[in-house]
Amino acid sequence: MVYPFNRAHRFEFSGGFRNISFEAESLLRVYDAQTGGLLQSGEQNLTTPDSLHLGVSTAALVYDTSISAGLGPMLGQRYRVEGSTTIGSLSFTTALADYRKYFMPLRPITLAFRILHYGRYGGGAEDQRLQPLFIGDQMLIRGYDVNSFSASECSGAAPGTCPVFDRLIGSRVGVANFEVRAPLFGPLGLISKSFLPVEIAAFADAGTAWTSAESPDWAGGDRATVTSHGGTLRINLLGFAIGEVDLVHPNNRPQRDWLWQFGLTQSF
Repeated sequence: MVYPFNRAHRFEFSGGFRNISFEAESLLRVYDAQTGGLLQSGEQNLTTPDSLHLGVSTAALVYDTSISAGLGPMLGQRYRVEGSTTIGSLSFTTALADYRKYFMPLRPITLAFRILHYGRYGGGAEDQRLQPLFIGDQMLIRGYDVNSFSASECSGAAPGTCPVFDRLIGSRVGVANFEVRAPLFGPLGLISKSFLPVEIAAFADAGTAWTSAESPDWAGGDRATVTSHGGTLRINLLGFAIGEVDLVHPNNRPQRDWLWQFGLTQSF
């Protein structure tokens, strides 16, 4: 349900039901080290937790005066303040605060800012059956994608742990992003006659993931903030999606220098 106050301001309410089931399987493959031939194979179903049955109700206050071009907002501001209550097999509350601001000090250059908090609170917020929150997603903190980590980055850590990766996971996250965007092609670009919008940007990202037992470092706790910086190129793929290519330096990964990231994602 949506109740608009005016063209920019509205209240949203929704409710629903979720069912989350679990399944796990162990696969065994043994190969001959000399010939590479398959010697043994097997499959085994593993014991999994009971399914979750969850009722969810959500209320949000939304404001949006942003003006978008072919690749994302370039002027205005937007925010979303949202609270969600979950009851059933687990009970917890989810909070979201997302604020974004866009300036154009010199046409067509846009300065874009975002501050975001998302977290689960309450008795069931950190149940192991829930997917933990991860700030290394390309839409949050670039340079910390789960597939970019190697075992060598966890060397010297206790068995089953990897501090350089574990600090990216929690039940609550805080993120700050800054970009300087410049369109190359498109209506406001250096080449305005192109039908395919393309922009480049310089960015800086920062974020922290924490839990009820470990507070973030900026609040006196032990969970460290991670940062990254770099450049990005975005292209409108004929209106179907936004392609993004990042050259990023993760500042809190001592064994990694500059790296490339690719994805289909809109700018914040």
